[in-house]
Amino acid sequence: SRQLAGADTIVVAAVGSGDVTTLGDGVAMAADGDTILVRPGTYVEVVTISQDLAIRGDGPIESIVIRATADGPVTATGALASRPTADQRYAILIVEADPTLSGLTFSGEPSAVVAIGGAPTIADNHFEGVGLAQDYEGPGEQVEEVVVGINAIAVGGGSRATIRGNRVVDSGPIATFDLSAPLIERNVLTGGAHILGGFGDAAEIRGNHVDSAAWGIESRGDTAPLIEGNTVTDVGLAIHAEQGAATIRGNHIEHESSSDTGIRYHDGSGTIEDNTVNGLARGVLVTNFDGTISGNSVDSGFEGLNLTDSTGTVSDNRIAAVFTGISLSRSSPDVVDNLIEGPVTGIAIAGAESAPTFSGNELCGTTTSVAVSDGATEPDLSGLADCAGP
Repeated sequence: SRQLAGADTIVVAAVGSGDVTTLGDGVAMAADGDTILVRPGTYVEVVTISQDLAIRGDGPIESIVIRATADGPVTATGALASRPTADQRYAILIVEADPTLSGLTFSGEPSAVVAIGGAPTIADNHFEGVGLAQDYEGPGEQVEEVVVGINAIAVGGGSRATIRGNRVVDSGPIATFDLSAPLIERNVLTGGAHILGGFGDAAEIRGNHVDSAAWGIESRGDTAPLIEGNTVTDVGLAIHAEQGAATIRGNHIEHESSSDTGIRYHDGSGTIEDNTVNGLARGVLVTNFDGTISGNSVDSGFEGLNLTDSTGTVSDNRIAAVFTGISLSRSSPDVVDNLIEGPVTGIAIAGAESAPTFSGNELCGTTTSVAVSDGATEPDLSGLADCAGP
């Protein structure tokens, strides 16, 4: 019930200098369109929001702390591809509403923000030690399954949330369920935090920086999200897509690693274009892929591009690698206008099923231009030439 008749702004102050002393009491008296200002203090509580209101920190962000109770309630986060629905503890649960949360610090493992449905805005907050961080522990670590249910931010139920400008440290992922379509942009995630999604077609993940985690950005499901302009550094598997037709464009991936992968895509027909991948063992690794790999710049320690059981188009890439520029196993893509610099083997073709075509490619400084094995047929090499440069 509304206790402050006609009020547009409600002040929450733990020390008693405002209208109420808890965030829950502030939300209980608020109506659509109201603003709740939260002053410095630590608020140990669990709050459900069903109004279209604004909750804003009113003071230094590090001094306005929201912490869930350790034995608080849980909610189902929803489905993520083939993974079971997981229960999620939370500090704030948004249900079919469009509030704005900003200028707050969420601290402690159960203190997630969860949005089910609606189009809330979660912007310019700090998340510290919320959920379960999955740290990168060294070269070669390939985590095959991330843990669901212990996230920093979780959206489900078809939510169209905007998640912008948050700082997520030593925490679980920003996670998307139920084919929701959030805009996730300009967030900084470090110390094991990453971005995970069963994204809907209209989802956009852009301009984020993920550093020092086992995963960077992961998309699962038969949809077509946009993953664009992100920076991923010191991450075991930087960008991973499974199924669907995701567009992975203009991302920068950097990591000095002897055995990790920049972009991995399997069982899909997406687009991998205009990305920069530096320092990893494999630049781009695809399996059962029928899409486009175009305009990427890859500088890798082992292989530039690796295609298995794949078709599609590989074009206009610049590849610098130590051992193999492009590796094709049981694959038949159109390989067009690529520049391959420096590997021992320019192109490796394996398997009788392989029937790639080549046009306009240049190979520079390779020991062996093309290596054929495992029953593969020698291709028409007229589309391969030594580079014209010095």
